[in-house]
Formats: sequence, structure tokens, C-alpha cells
Amino acid sequence: MKRFKKIFLDTLILFLLIILASCAAGGAGKPNDDAAPEGVPYYQYKTFEYNSETYLIYRPEIVDFIDQGINSYTPTLKYYYTEYQKIDASIWTINYYQNIKRFMSLDSTDNGLIECFYTNIKNSLVEYDQLLNFDIEIYETIDDLEKEFIVDMQNTFQSILVIDVYIPYQLKNEQTRQTYNFNVPVKSFLAYRNNDELKMVCENLVFTVSYSEFISLSSTIKI
Repeated sequence: MKRFKKIFLDTLILFLLIILASCAAGGAGKPNDDAAPEGVPYYQYKTFEYNSETYLIYRPEIVDFIDQGINSYTPTLKYYYTEYQKIDASIWTINYYQNIKRFMSLDSTDNGLIECFYTNIKNSLVEYDQLLNFDIEIYETIDDLEKEFIVDMQNTFQSILVIDVYIPYQLKNEQTRQTYNFNVPVKSFLAYRNNDELKMVCENLVFTVSYSEFISLSSTIKI
């Protein structure tokens, strides 16, 4: 009888272990409902209150700059660019306005909500600054900015690209479950196009990618 009880208990324990293992495997395979359209997962970063409603901020787990190469690049960051044809001059200065609010909020026109959101993500931008190979630009306001770039005419090029880099965020209203998509500006730099070669100059980072491949990325948008 004792031997029968031992066999029964051993069998029961083994059966329970199999069930527990099956449940754990099912949990690990659960899809992430907060994945970005390109498949990059988001995770909850912070919550805040606005107009008596709770908002949840989600930020991407992966932030990968294009200097690592297009083939190994994870398209997390957004690249908005404007292309200028080369002019006949010895000195060329490009001045343009960056409409920050327009691109930061893709789904909301509530300026108060946009400003509250931006205030609450500034610490996370500082954290991203440690992950990227350039200094992130953090703005005091989200008004339009006039920017100026001096073109290095010593380069061989046919056209110039002014590239604005954005980090995508998601904002969810906990009460209505409405989701807002935000692209937060973090950097602007020049790129020199010579046929299909695109030389990017971002602070001390100087690297070359294929022009046709760059503009074909799902995360690249022409203004």
C-alpha cells in the first residue's frame, strides 16, 4: 500500500509539473498588443493626469540609429527629410522651420495634452541620449523652430538632405482607450547625396548609406 501511495504521489506531482510548464510556455508566447506597426515592441513608461483623465505613455524598447547600417537596422526612429538641389555658390546656408508640434502629435490637436505629454517624457529622452551615438536635442517649448545649417561645399554632391530624427511614442487614454501616436524630435543633421551614395554627417558621426535604400525605408518620410 505504501508503495502504491508513493507511485500515486509521484505521478500526481509529475502531472502538475507538466501543467505548470505548459501554462508558463503559453504566457511567454502571448503577443504584445502594444507593438509598433513595424513590429518593434513598446512598453509602459509613465502615467499622468490631464483634465481629470489618466494617460499612459508607452515608449519603444529598441532605439536603433541608422549608423549601424541599413541591413542590420531596426526601423524604430522616424526620419523626415527635405531635399535641396545643389546651388552654384561658394557659400550655402540652409534656413528652415521645423514644425515640431505638427509631427509630434499625429492624432491630437489638443495643445495642452501635447505639452503635458512632452513634459512627462523629458526624462526618458535623457535616457535615450545614453543609448545613441549623438546628443539628443530637448526643447524648452514645442513651438516652431528656425534652424540653420552651413553646407560644406568641399564635399562632392548633387543635392542636400536636411534630416530630422524623431522617436515614436504612444499615448493611451485609460478611460476611453483611445491611442495617440507621437513622433518626438530629437536631432537634425545634413546628408550629402552623390548619385546613390548618401553621406550622413551627424555631429562626429560620418557614415555612408545607399540613398535609394534610405528613402525606401518604412520609417523614412519625405516632407
